[in-house]
Amino acid sequence: MKNKKTNLGVSDVIGTILLLGMAVALFSVLSAVVLSYPFQPSTPTVNILGFVDGNDIILEHRGGENLGLDTKISVMINNSDSYLFIVGNGAVLDDDFKSDGFWNIGENVVINATNDLPDIDLLSSRVDVTVIDVISNSVVMMGTLNEGKIITPVAPPSFEPLIDNPYPGDDADNIGLNPVLSVDVEDLQGDTIYVKFMTNESGSWQQIGVTQSGDNDTYTQTTSGIFDEYDTEYWWSVNVSDSFYWTNKTYHFTTGSESVSLATEINPISPYELTDPVYTLTATGDTRLDDVTLWYRWSSDNVHWTDGYEPITIDAVSSTELEFYYSQVEWTHTVEDHDNRILVVVSSVEEYEYGDYGIDSITYNGVSLTKAASEVVESNGIIASSEIWYLLNPDIGAHTITVSYGSDPLRYIAVSAISFYNVAQQPPEVTNTNTAKSTSTISTGVTTSSDGSIIIDNVACGDNRKFTPGTGQTEFYEERSNGPDAAGAGSYKILSTAGSTSMIQTASSNVNRMAHVCVAFAPVSYHGIDWTEWSDPNNPDTGSPWNWIYDFSEGKGYYEFYSIGRYGLNTETPPVLADTSCYYNPG
Repeated sequence: MKNKKTNLGVSDVIGTILLLGMAVALFSVLSAVVLSYPFQPSTPTVNILGFVDGNDIILEHRGGENLGLDTKISVMINNSDSYLFIVGNGAVLDDDFKSDGFWNIGENVVINATNDLPDIDLLSSRVDVTVIDVISNSVVMMGTLNEGKIITPVAPPSFEPLIDNPYPGDDADNIGLNPVLSVDVEDLQGDTIYVKFMTNESGSWQQIGVTQSGDNDTYTQTTSGIFDEYDTEYWWSVNVSDSFYWTNKTYHFTTGSESVSLATEINPISPYELTDPVYTLTATGDTRLDDVTLWYRWSSDNVHWTDGYEPITIDAVSSTELEFYYSQVEWTHTVEDHDNRILVVVSSVEEYEYGDYGIDSITYNGVSLTKAASEVVESNGIIASSEIWYLLNPDIGAHTITVSYGSDPLRYIAVSAISFYNVAQQPPEVTNTNTAKSTSTISTGVTTSSDGSIIIDNVACGDNRKFTPGTGQTEFYEERSNGPDAAGAGSYKILSTAGSTSMIQTASSNVNRMAHVCVAFAPVSYHGIDWTEWSDPNNPDTGSPWNWIYDFSEGKGYYEFYSIGRYGLNTETPPVLADTSCYYNPG
Protein backbone atom coordinates (compact mmCIF):
# COMPACT_ATOMS: atom_id res chain seq x y z
CA MET A 1 0.00 0.00 0.00
CA LYS A 2 1.40 3.27 -0.95
CA ASN A 3 1.25 6.28 1.46
CA LYS A 4 -0.29 9.50 0.04
CA LYS A 5 1.48 12.84 0.79
CA THR A 6 -0.61 15.92 1.99
CA ASN A 7 0.03 19.56 3.20
CA LEU A 8 -2.19 19.46 6.26
CA GLY A 9 0.55 19.31 8.90
CA VAL A 10 2.55 22.09 7.30
CA SER A 11 -0.42 24.43 7.31
CA ASP A 12 -0.95 24.10 11.10
CA VAL A 13 2.63 24.94 11.91
CA ILE A 14 2.71 27.92 9.63
CA GLY A 15 -0.53 29.25 11.18
CA THR A 16 0.83 29.02 14.67
CA ILE A 17 4.00 30.83 13.67
CA LEU A 18 2.03 33.60 12.03
CA LEU A 19 -0.21 34.11 15.12
CA LEU A 20 2.83 34.25 17.39
CA GLY A 21 4.51 36.83 15.16
CA MET A 22 1.45 38.99 15.13
CA ALA A 23 1.26 38.93 18.98
CA VAL A 24 4.90 39.88 19.33
CA ALA A 25 4.51 42.74 16.91
CA LEU A 26 1.41 44.04 18.68
CA PHE A 27 3.16 43.93 22.11
CA SER A 28 6.13 45.81 20.71
CA VAL A 29 3.89 48.56 19.37
CA LEU A 30 2.04 48.89 22.68
CA SER A 31 5.31 48.98 24.63
CA ALA A 32 6.69 51.70 22.42
CA VAL A 33 3.53 53.76 22.83
CA VAL A 34 3.36 53.38 26.64
CA LEU A 35 7.05 53.94 27.30
CA SER A 36 7.11 57.05 25.10
CA TYR A 37 5.15 59.03 27.84
CA PRO A 38 7.10 60.38 30.97
CA PHE A 39 6.32 58.87 34.45
CA GLN A 40 4.18 61.19 36.75
CA PRO A 41 4.31 60.60 40.59
CA SER A 42 0.95 60.30 42.30
CA THR A 43 -0.55 63.13 44.41
CA PRO A 44 0.32 62.53 48.09
CA THR A 45 -2.50 61.80 50.47
CA VAL A 46 -2.37 64.29 53.37
CA ASN A 47 -4.78 65.93 55.84
CA ILE A 48 -4.08 69.64 56.50
CA LEU A 49 -6.21 71.79 58.82
CA GLY A 50 -6.02 75.53 58.19
CA PHE A 51 -7.41 78.35 60.33
CA VAL A 52 -6.87 81.97 61.38
CA ASP A 53 -5.91 82.54 65.01
CA GLY A 54 -5.72 86.23 65.88
CA ASN A 55 -2.90 87.60 63.75
CA ASP A 56 -1.64 84.19 62.54
CA ILE A 57 -2.49 81.86 59.64
CA ILE A 58 -1.93 78.32 60.95
CA LEU A 59 -1.68 75.19 58.77
CA GLU A 60 -1.59 72.04 60.88
CA HIS A 61 -0.40 68.69 59.39
CA ARG A 62 -3.06 66.29 60.73
CA GLY A 63 -1.88 63.05 59.09
CA GLY A 64 -1.10 61.24 55.84
CA GLU A 65 2.13 61.45 53.87
CA ASN A 66 5.05 63.71 54.66
CA LEU A 67 5.49 66.82 52.53
CA GLY A 68 8.85 68.14 51.39
CA LEU A 69 10.35 71.40 52.59
CA ASP A 70 9.92 72.70 49.04
CA THR A 71 6.14 72.62 49.46
CA LYS A 72 4.62 75.92 48.32
CA ILE A 73 1.88 77.84 50.15
CA SER A 74 -0.08 80.52 48.32
CA VAL A 75 -1.98 83.06 50.47
CA MET A 76 -4.51 85.38 48.86
CA ILE A 77 -5.95 88.31 50.81
CA ASN A 78 -9.35 89.77 49.84
CA ASN A 79 -9.25 88.08 46.40
CA SER A 80 -6.56 90.51 45.25
CA ASP A 81 -3.14 90.37 46.91
CA SER A 82 -1.29 87.04 46.67
CA TYR A 83 1.77 85.95 48.67
CA LEU A 84 3.91 82.82 48.12
CA PHE A 85 5.78 80.99 50.90
CA ILE A 86 8.13 77.96 50.82
CA VAL A 87 7.81 75.70 53.85
CA GLY A 88 11.56 75.30 54.26
CA ASN A 89 12.38 79.01 53.89
CA GLY A 90 12.28 81.58 56.67
CA ALA A 91 10.54 80.97 59.96
CA VAL A 92 7.11 79.75 58.88
CA LEU A 93 8.13 76.23 59.99
CA ASP A 94 10.08 75.89 63.22
CA ASP A 95 13.78 75.01 62.71
CA ASP A 96 13.40 71.91 64.92
CA PHE A 97 10.69 70.61 62.57
CA LYS A 98 12.93 71.08 59.51
CA SER A 99 15.72 68.86 60.81
CA ASP A 100 14.38 65.67 59.16
CA GLY A 101 13.77 67.40 55.81
CA PHE A 102 9.97 67.03 55.88
CA TRP A 103 6.77 68.69 57.04
CA ASN A 104 5.39 65.90 59.24
CA ILE A 105 2.25 65.11 61.15
CA GLY A 106 1.72 67.33 64.21
CA GLU A 107 3.87 70.15 62.83
CA ASN A 108 2.40 73.62 62.21
CA VAL A 109 3.25 76.17 59.57
CA VAL A 110 2.63 79.64 61.03
CA ILE A 111 2.39 82.75 58.84
CA ASN A 112 2.26 85.95 60.92
CA ALA A 113 0.36 88.91 59.47
CA THR A 114 2.74 91.45 61.00
CA ASN A 115 6.09 89.79 60.24
CA ASP A 116 5.32 87.83 57.06
CA LEU A 117 2.55 89.93 55.49
CA PRO A 118 2.27 93.72 55.11
CA ASP A 119 0.63 94.17 58.54
CA ILE A 120 -2.81 92.91 57.49
CA ASP A 121 -5.79 92.66 59.82
CA LEU A 122 -6.58 88.99 59.20
CA LEU A 123 -9.81 88.89 61.16
CA SER A 124 -11.40 91.56 58.96
CA SER A 125 -9.95 90.15 55.70
CA ARG A 126 -10.88 87.26 53.43
CA VAL A 127 -8.05 84.72 53.58
CA ASP A 128 -7.67 81.95 50.93
CA VAL A 129 -4.86 79.39 51.13
CA THR A 130 -3.55 76.84 48.59
CA VAL A 131 -0.91 74.19 49.47
CA ILE A 132 1.05 72.77 46.47
CA ASP A 133 3.18 69.61 46.50
CA VAL A 134 6.09 70.40 44.16
CA ILE A 135 7.14 66.79 43.49
CA SER A 136 3.71 65.74 42.21
CA ASN A 137 2.90 69.26 40.99
CA SER A 138 -0.49 68.93 42.61
CA VAL A 139 -2.72 70.82 45.02
CA VAL A 140 -3.00 69.00 48.35
CA MET A 141 -5.10 71.59 50.17
CA MET A 142 -7.22 74.60 49.13
CA GLY A 143 -9.74 76.61 51.08
CA THR A 144 -11.01 79.85 52.54
CA LEU A 145 -9.83 80.25 56.15
CA ASN A 146 -11.63 83.49 56.94
CA GLU A 147 -14.54 85.25 55.24
CA GLY A 148 -13.48 88.66 56.52
CA LYS A 149 -16.93 89.63 57.76
CA ILE A 150 -17.13 91.20 61.24
CA ILE A 151 -20.70 91.46 62.37
CA THR A 152 -21.43 93.91 65.16
CA PRO A 153 -24.61 92.98 66.98
CA VAL A 154 -27.15 95.73 66.82
CA ALA A 155 -29.33 96.11 69.85
CA PRO A 156 -33.00 96.20 69.12
CA PRO A 157 -34.56 99.61 69.60
CA SER A 158 -35.67 100.40 73.13
CA PHE A 159 -39.08 102.02 73.45
CA GLU A 160 -39.55 101.92 77.22
CA PRO A 161 -37.73 104.60 79.29
CA LEU A 162 -34.25 103.76 80.62
CA ILE A 163 -33.40 103.88 84.35
CA ASP A 164 -29.79 104.31 85.55
CA ASN A 165 -27.61 105.42 88.50
CA PRO A 166 -29.94 104.53 91.38
CA TYR A 167 -29.19 105.80 94.86
CA PRO A 168 -29.01 103.95 97.15
CA GLY A 169 -27.72 101.31 94.71
CA ASP A 170 -28.89 97.74 94.82
CA ASP A 171 -27.44 95.84 97.81
CA ALA A 172 -25.82 99.01 99.19
CA ASP A 173 -25.01 99.02 102.91
CA ASN A 174 -24.13 101.45 105.68
CA ILE A 175 -26.67 103.93 104.29
CA GLY A 176 -27.82 106.76 106.53
CA LEU A 177 -31.38 106.99 107.78
CA ASN A 178 -34.06 108.33 105.42
CA PRO A 179 -31.83 108.75 102.35
CA VAL A 180 -33.01 110.81 99.37
CA LEU A 181 -33.85 108.32 96.58
CA SER A 182 -32.47 109.20 93.16
CA VAL A 183 -32.45 107.82 89.57
CA ASP A 184 -31.49 109.05 86.11
CA VAL A 185 -34.32 108.55 83.57
CA GLU A 186 -34.08 108.78 79.77
CA ASP A 187 -36.71 108.27 77.07
CA LEU A 188 -35.07 107.76 73.69
CA GLN A 189 -38.16 109.00 71.86
CA GLY A 190 -38.22 112.21 73.89
CA ASP A 191 -41.70 111.61 75.29
CA THR A 192 -42.86 113.10 78.58
CA ILE A 193 -41.77 110.90 81.51
CA TYR A 194 -43.88 109.97 84.55
CA VAL A 195 -41.96 108.72 87.60
CA LYS A 196 -43.28 107.05 90.76
CA PHE A 197 -41.11 106.01 93.74
CA MET A 198 -42.43 103.13 95.86
CA THR A 199 -41.49 101.05 98.92
CA ASN A 200 -42.84 98.00 100.74
CA GLU A 201 -41.58 99.25 104.11
CA SER A 202 -45.15 99.04 105.52
CA GLY A 203 -45.61 95.43 104.37
CA SER A 204 -47.14 96.21 100.97
CA TRP A 205 -45.96 98.32 98.08
CA GLN A 206 -46.98 101.94 98.54
CA GLN A 207 -46.11 105.04 96.58
CA ILE A 208 -43.77 107.58 98.19
CA GLY A 209 -44.79 111.17 97.55
CA VAL A 210 -46.52 112.14 94.30
CA THR A 211 -45.96 111.14 90.68
CA GLN A 212 -43.36 113.35 89.03
CA SER A 213 -43.30 114.24 85.35
CA GLY A 214 -40.86 115.92 82.99
CA ASP A 215 -38.12 115.35 80.43
CA ASN A 216 -34.96 113.25 80.57
CA ASP A 217 -33.42 114.15 83.92
CA THR A 218 -32.44 113.05 87.43
CA TYR A 219 -35.48 112.46 89.66
CA THR A 220 -35.27 112.46 93.46
CA GLN A 221 -37.63 111.64 96.31
CA THR A 222 -37.31 112.45 100.02
CA THR A 223 -38.15 109.66 102.51
CA SER A 224 -38.50 111.40 105.86
CA GLY A 225 -39.84 109.03 108.54
CA ILE A 226 -39.86 105.94 106.23
CA PHE A 227 -36.37 104.38 106.36
CA ASP A 228 -35.73 105.35 109.98
CA GLU A 229 -34.31 102.22 111.65
CA TYR A 230 -30.61 101.42 112.08
CA ASP A 231 -29.20 98.12 110.75
CA THR A 232 -32.37 97.47 108.72
CA GLU A 233 -32.83 96.20 105.14
CA TYR A 234 -35.28 98.23 103.04
CA TRP A 235 -36.69 97.74 99.52
CA TRP A 236 -37.67 100.47 97.08
CA SER A 237 -38.61 100.67 93.44
CA VAL A 238 -39.16 103.22 90.71
CA ASN A 239 -41.84 102.96 88.03
CA VAL A 240 -41.35 105.01 84.86
CA SER A 241 -43.84 105.46 81.99
CA ASP A 242 -43.98 107.59 78.84
CA SER A 243 -47.74 106.94 78.32
CA PHE A 244 -46.91 104.26 75.71
CA TYR A 245 -44.37 102.02 77.42
CA TRP A 246 -43.35 101.52 81.04
CA THR A 247 -40.56 99.93 83.05
CA ASN A 248 -39.91 99.19 86.71
CA LYS A 249 -36.67 98.66 88.69
CA THR A 250 -36.45 97.38 92.27
CA TYR A 251 -33.52 97.87 94.66
CA HIS A 252 -32.68 97.18 98.30
CA PHE A 253 -30.23 98.66 100.80
CA THR A 254 -29.27 98.36 104.47
CA THR A 255 -28.99 101.28 106.86
CA GLY A 256 -25.85 101.74 108.95
CA SER A 257 -25.38 101.29 112.65
CA GLU A 258 -26.43 103.91 115.11
CA SER A 259 -24.22 106.98 114.77
CA VAL A 260 -21.11 106.96 116.97
CA SER A 261 -19.06 110.13 117.39
CA LEU A 262 -15.42 109.62 116.40
CA ALA A 263 -14.25 112.81 118.10
CA THR A 264 -11.76 112.30 120.95
CA GLU A 265 -9.53 114.66 122.90
CA ILE A 266 -6.64 114.28 125.32
CA ASN A 267 -7.11 116.09 128.60
CA PRO A 268 -4.83 119.11 129.18
CA ILE A 269 -1.41 118.43 130.72
CA SER A 270 -0.71 120.33 133.92
CA PRO A 271 1.73 121.76 134.77
CA TYR A 272 3.18 122.60 131.34
CA GLU A 273 6.76 121.86 132.41
CA LEU A 274 7.25 118.29 133.60
CA THR A 275 10.25 116.72 135.30
CA ASP A 276 9.06 113.20 136.16
CA PRO A 277 10.08 110.49 133.62
CA VAL A 278 6.48 109.33 133.04
CA TYR A 279 3.08 111.00 132.77
CA THR A 280 -0.40 109.52 132.43
CA LEU A 281 -2.31 110.90 129.44
CA THR A 282 -6.10 110.46 129.34
CA ALA A 283 -8.46 110.85 126.37
CA THR A 284 -12.24 111.36 126.41
CA GLY A 285 -14.85 110.56 123.78
CA ASP A 286 -17.82 108.32 122.89
CA THR A 287 -17.47 105.20 125.04
CA ARG A 288 -18.78 103.02 122.19
CA LEU A 289 -15.60 103.55 120.17
CA ASP A 290 -13.64 100.40 119.35
CA ASP A 291 -10.29 101.94 120.29
CA VAL A 292 -8.35 105.21 120.59
CA THR A 293 -4.75 105.72 119.42
CA LEU A 294 -2.20 108.15 120.89
CA TRP A 295 -0.12 110.25 118.48
CA TYR A 296 2.74 112.61 119.39
CA ARG A 297 5.44 114.83 117.97
CA TRP A 298 8.64 116.19 119.54
CA SER A 299 10.88 119.22 119.01
CA SER A 300 14.14 120.32 120.56
CA ASP A 301 13.27 124.01 120.17
CA ASN A 302 9.46 124.12 119.97
CA VAL A 303 9.76 125.49 116.42
CA HIS A 304 11.09 122.71 114.20
CA TRP A 305 9.52 119.26 114.20
CA THR A 306 12.11 117.55 111.99
CA ASP A 307 15.91 117.33 112.05
CA GLY A 308 17.86 120.12 110.35
CA TYR A 309 19.90 123.26 110.88
CA GLU A 310 19.59 127.02 110.47
CA PRO A 311 21.76 128.33 107.60
CA ILE A 312 24.70 130.40 108.84
CA THR A 313 24.38 133.92 107.45
CA ILE A 314 26.93 136.72 107.16
CA ASP A 315 26.09 139.80 109.19
CA ALA A 316 28.88 142.36 108.68
CA VAL A 317 32.57 142.69 107.70
CA SER A 318 35.16 145.33 108.70
CA SER A 319 38.96 145.55 108.39
CA THR A 320 41.97 147.84 108.67
CA GLU A 321 45.78 147.79 108.44
CA LEU A 322 48.68 149.57 110.15
CA GLU A 323 52.24 149.88 108.92
CA PHE A 324 55.50 150.51 110.74
CA TYR A 325 55.58 150.04 114.42
CA TYR A 326 52.20 149.77 116.06
CA SER A 327 51.42 147.46 118.99
CA GLN A 328 47.67 148.08 119.16
CA VAL A 329 44.92 148.58 116.62
CA GLU A 330 41.30 149.71 117.08
CA TRP A 331 38.32 150.08 114.79
CA THR A 332 34.52 149.99 114.95
CA HIS A 333 32.39 146.99 113.97
CA THR A 334 28.57 146.80 113.94
CA VAL A 335 26.72 143.62 114.97
CA GLU A 336 23.09 143.38 113.93
CA ASP A 337 20.29 141.99 116.13
CA HIS A 338 20.07 138.27 115.28
CA ASP A 339 19.91 135.09 117.31
CA ASN A 340 22.97 132.91 117.85
CA ARG A 341 25.55 135.53 116.87
CA ILE A 342 29.32 135.15 116.63
CA LEU A 343 32.13 137.66 116.00
CA VAL A 344 35.38 136.44 114.41
CA VAL A 345 38.59 138.55 114.27
CA VAL A 346 41.58 137.58 112.10
CA SER A 347 45.11 139.00 112.30
CA SER A 348 48.08 138.97 109.89
CA VAL A 349 51.42 140.25 111.20
CA GLU A 350 54.95 140.65 109.78
CA GLU A 351 57.82 141.21 112.26
CA TYR A 352 61.44 140.36 112.90
CA GLU A 353 61.82 136.95 114.48
CA TYR A 354 63.01 138.39 117.75
CA GLY A 355 59.99 140.66 118.00
CA ASP A 356 57.00 140.20 120.33
CA TYR A 357 54.53 139.46 117.54
CA GLY A 358 51.79 137.48 119.31
CA ILE A 359 48.36 138.90 120.22
CA ASP A 360 47.95 139.49 123.93
CA SER A 361 44.19 140.16 123.83
CA ILE A 362 41.22 141.20 121.72
CA THR A 363 38.10 142.88 123.11
CA TYR A 364 34.79 143.95 121.62
CA ASN A 365 32.93 146.55 123.63
CA GLY A 366 35.22 145.57 126.50
CA VAL A 367 34.39 141.85 126.30
CA SER A 368 37.34 139.54 125.66
CA LEU A 369 37.53 137.24 122.64
CA THR A 370 38.95 133.69 122.72
CA LYS A 371 41.84 132.51 120.55
CA ALA A 372 40.80 129.71 118.19
CA ALA A 373 44.06 129.02 116.32
CA SER A 374 47.41 130.59 115.33
CA GLU A 375 50.43 129.81 113.14
CA VAL A 376 53.89 131.36 112.58
CA VAL A 377 56.46 130.85 109.82
CA GLU A 378 60.00 132.34 109.58
CA SER A 379 62.44 132.93 106.76
CA ASN A 380 65.41 135.26 106.45
CA GLY A 381 64.94 136.41 110.02
CA ILE A 382 61.39 137.68 109.45
CA ILE A 383 58.18 135.98 110.58
CA ALA A 384 54.62 135.92 109.24
CA SER A 385 51.98 135.31 111.94
CA SER A 386 48.30 134.40 111.37
CA GLU A 387 45.65 134.18 114.13
CA ILE A 388 41.85 133.74 114.45
CA TRP A 389 39.88 134.77 117.58
CA TYR A 390 36.11 134.61 118.27
CA LEU A 391 33.36 135.84 120.61
CA LEU A 392 30.00 134.10 121.09
CA ASN A 393 26.86 136.24 121.38
CA PRO A 394 28.58 139.62 120.95
CA ASP A 395 26.77 142.79 121.95
CA ILE A 396 24.41 144.27 119.39
CA GLY A 397 25.30 147.61 117.84
CA ALA A 398 28.43 149.50 116.77
CA HIS A 399 31.29 148.92 119.21
CA THR A 400 35.07 149.16 119.27
CA ILE A 401 37.33 146.21 118.60
CA THR A 402 40.74 146.52 120.29
CA VAL A 403 43.61 144.18 119.33
CA SER A 404 46.62 144.38 121.63
CA TYR A 405 50.00 142.86 120.67
CA GLY A 406 53.19 142.56 122.72
CA SER A 407 55.23 145.48 123.95
CA ASP A 408 57.33 145.74 120.81
CA PRO A 409 55.95 147.81 117.93
CA LEU A 410 55.31 145.68 114.85
CA ARG A 411 56.37 146.26 111.23
CA TYR A 412 52.94 145.43 109.70
CA ILE A 413 49.46 144.59 111.00
CA ALA A 414 46.38 143.66 108.93
CA VAL A 415 43.20 142.82 110.83
CA SER A 416 39.57 142.11 109.93
CA ALA A 417 36.33 141.29 111.71
CA ILE A 418 33.39 139.30 110.35
CA SER A 419 30.16 138.53 112.21
CA PHE A 420 27.61 135.77 111.52
CA TYR A 421 24.38 134.51 112.98
CA ASN A 422 22.67 131.10 113.28
CA VAL A 423 25.96 129.76 114.66
CA ALA A 424 25.99 127.20 117.46
CA GLN A 425 27.05 128.91 120.68
CA GLN A 426 30.03 126.65 121.27
CA PRO A 427 33.80 126.53 120.52
CA PRO A 428 34.98 125.69 116.98
CA GLU A 429 34.33 122.08 115.97
CA VAL A 430 37.71 121.86 114.19
CA THR A 431 40.85 123.94 113.56
CA ASN A 432 43.93 123.38 111.40
CA THR A 433 47.04 125.32 110.34
CA ASN A 434 49.76 125.15 107.71
CA THR A 435 52.86 126.99 106.51
CA ALA A 436 54.62 127.33 103.17
CA LYS A 437 57.77 128.98 101.76
CA SER A 438 58.86 130.01 98.29
CA THR A 439 55.60 129.06 96.61
CA SER A 440 52.43 130.76 95.46
CA THR A 441 49.74 128.39 96.84
CA ILE A 442 48.95 127.14 100.30
CA SER A 443 46.26 124.53 101.06
CA THR A 444 45.01 123.36 104.44
CA GLY A 445 42.65 120.42 104.91
CA VAL A 446 39.62 120.68 107.19
CA THR A 447 37.14 117.95 108.15
CA THR A 448 33.82 119.14 109.58
CA SER A 449 31.36 117.02 111.55
CA SER A 450 28.18 119.10 111.17
CA ASP A 451 26.11 119.74 108.07
CA GLY A 452 26.03 123.47 107.23
CA SER A 453 29.28 124.35 109.02
CA ILE A 454 31.24 127.47 108.07
CA ILE A 455 35.02 127.42 107.63
CA ILE A 456 37.03 130.66 107.99
CA ASP A 457 40.66 130.96 106.87
CA ASN A 458 43.33 133.64 107.19
CA VAL A 459 46.72 133.80 105.44
CA ALA A 460 49.61 136.03 106.46
CA CYS A 461 52.25 136.66 103.79
CA GLY A 462 55.76 138.16 103.80
CA ASP A 463 55.37 139.75 100.38
CA ASN A 464 53.01 142.22 98.78
CA ARG A 465 50.89 139.82 96.78
CA LYS A 466 47.29 139.66 95.68
CA PHE A 467 45.51 136.51 96.92
CA THR A 468 42.75 134.53 95.22
CA PRO A 469 40.71 132.10 97.40
CA GLY A 470 39.96 128.53 96.26
CA THR A 471 36.78 127.27 94.60
CA GLY A 472 33.72 127.70 96.80
CA GLN A 473 35.45 130.21 99.09
CA THR A 474 34.30 133.82 99.43
CA GLU A 475 36.92 136.44 100.25
CA PHE A 476 35.86 138.85 103.00
CA TYR A 477 39.05 140.93 103.28
CA GLU A 478 42.49 141.51 101.72
CA GLU A 479 45.08 144.05 102.86
CA ARG A 480 48.48 144.67 101.21
CA SER A 481 51.38 146.96 102.17
CA ASN A 482 53.89 148.58 99.88
CA GLY A 483 56.00 149.58 102.86
CA PRO A 484 57.03 146.44 104.77
CA ASP A 485 56.08 144.42 101.70
CA ALA A 486 53.45 142.19 103.43
CA ALA A 487 49.83 141.11 102.99
CA GLY A 488 46.89 139.38 104.69
CA ALA A 489 43.70 137.82 103.27
CA GLY A 490 40.72 135.87 104.59
CA SER A 491 37.79 133.92 103.15
CA TYR A 492 34.98 131.62 104.23
CA LYS A 493 33.22 128.53 102.86
CA ILE A 494 29.93 126.93 103.97
CA LEU A 495 29.68 123.14 103.61
CA SER A 496 26.09 121.93 103.24
CA THR A 497 27.22 118.37 104.01
CA ALA A 498 29.76 117.49 106.69
CA GLY A 499 33.06 116.07 105.46
CA SER A 500 36.56 116.88 104.29
CA THR A 501 37.57 119.88 102.19
CA SER A 502 40.57 122.11 101.60
CA MET A 503 40.89 125.83 102.12
CA ILE A 504 43.21 127.27 99.47
CA GLN A 505 44.85 130.66 99.03
CA THR A 506 46.87 131.42 95.88
CA ALA A 507 49.19 134.42 95.60
CA SER A 508 49.74 136.25 92.33
CA SER A 509 53.35 134.96 92.37
CA ASN A 510 55.73 133.08 94.66
CA VAL A 511 56.13 134.46 98.17
CA ASN A 512 58.90 133.99 100.69
CA ARG A 513 56.66 132.80 103.56
CA MET A 514 52.95 132.10 104.34
CA ALA A 515 51.14 131.18 107.58
CA HIS A 516 47.64 129.72 107.10
CA VAL A 517 44.96 129.20 109.80
CA CYS A 518 41.51 127.56 109.37
CA VAL A 519 38.63 127.39 111.88
CA ALA A 520 35.18 125.75 111.46
CA PHE A 521 32.00 126.64 113.37
CA ALA A 522 28.83 124.53 113.44
CA PRO A 523 25.39 125.97 112.69
CA VAL A 524 22.50 125.99 115.11
CA SER A 525 20.96 122.56 114.64
CA TYR A 526 17.51 121.44 115.61
CA HIS A 527 15.93 118.06 116.05
CA GLY A 528 12.39 116.85 115.89
CA ILE A 529 10.00 114.04 115.05
CA ASP A 530 6.82 114.89 113.16
CA TRP A 531 3.46 113.35 114.05
CA THR A 532 3.82 109.62 114.60
CA GLU A 533 1.85 106.90 116.34
CA TRP A 534 3.33 106.16 119.75
CA SER A 535 4.91 102.71 119.73
CA ASP A 536 3.69 100.91 122.81
CA PRO A 537 1.94 97.55 123.45
CA ASN A 538 -1.00 99.44 125.00
CA ASN A 539 -1.47 101.74 122.01
CA PRO A 540 -4.19 101.84 120.78
CA ASP A 541 -6.18 101.53 123.98
CA THR A 542 -9.33 99.45 123.48
CA GLY A 543 -11.29 100.37 126.57
CA SER A 544 -12.73 103.57 128.00
CA PRO A 545 -11.37 105.52 129.79
CA TRP A 546 -8.43 105.58 127.41
CA ASN A 547 -5.11 106.37 129.02
CA TRP A 548 -1.41 105.84 128.39
CA ILE A 549 1.62 106.01 130.67
CA TYR A 550 3.88 108.10 128.46
CA ASP A 551 7.66 107.84 128.98
CA PHE A 552 9.08 110.82 127.02
CA SER A 553 11.16 108.50 124.87
CA GLU A 554 12.80 111.37 122.91
CA GLY A 555 14.26 112.91 126.04
CA LYS A 556 14.29 116.60 126.92
CA GLY A 557 12.21 118.81 124.68
CA TYR A 558 8.75 119.93 123.64
CA TYR A 559 5.95 117.39 123.13
CA GLU A 560 2.51 117.68 121.55
CA PHE A 561 -0.25 115.05 121.57
CA TYR A 562 -3.58 114.17 120.00
CA SER A 563 -5.80 111.06 119.95
CA ILE A 564 -7.58 109.28 117.08
CA GLY A 565 -10.84 107.41 117.68
CA ARG A 566 -12.00 104.43 115.59
CA TYR A 567 -15.39 102.77 115.20
CA GLY A 568 -15.57 99.93 112.68
CA LEU A 569 -14.08 101.10 109.42
CA ASN A 570 -14.46 104.77 110.34
CA THR A 571 -11.50 106.69 111.80
CA GLU A 572 -11.35 110.15 113.29
CA THR A 573 -9.71 112.82 111.12
CA PRO A 574 -6.47 114.10 112.71
CA PRO A 575 -6.94 117.57 114.23
CA VAL A 576 -5.23 120.64 112.80
CA LEU A 577 -3.83 121.54 116.24
CA ALA A 578 -2.60 119.34 119.06
CA ASP A 579 -4.99 118.42 121.86
CA THR A 580 -2.38 119.25 124.50
CA SER A 581 1.36 119.91 124.90
CA CYS A 582 4.14 120.11 127.47
CA TYR A 583 7.85 120.79 127.99
CA TYR A 584 9.78 117.88 129.45
CA ASN A 585 12.84 119.06 131.38
CA PRO A 586 14.31 116.31 133.53
CA GLY A 587 17.01 118.69 134.78
